[in-house]
Amino acid sequence: MFDDVHFPGWVRDTLLREDAHRYRELNGVQILATLRTMGLNALRLDGKHSIAEGIATVAHDIRALLVLLGWREAVLAMQ
Repeated sequence: MFDDVHFPGWVRDTLLREDAHRYRELNGVQILATLRTMGLNALRLDGKHSIAEGIATVAHDIRALLVLLGWREAVLAMQ
């Protein structure tokens, strides 16, 4: 039906509840939307088929998030 590649706002609205946020300051809305999109794209590039599962995987694991973003050196430095 709807492909989230063509409707990235739909994914941000449904999974991240973007419309419920109260920030409305200057460029903040665009900056946070860009950061969310980058995070979703990082999950897709990592091969996650379910964005919800991907978010749950890295939500409370800083090491997994750093590895996802390609910062392996930072993970090694934490050990």
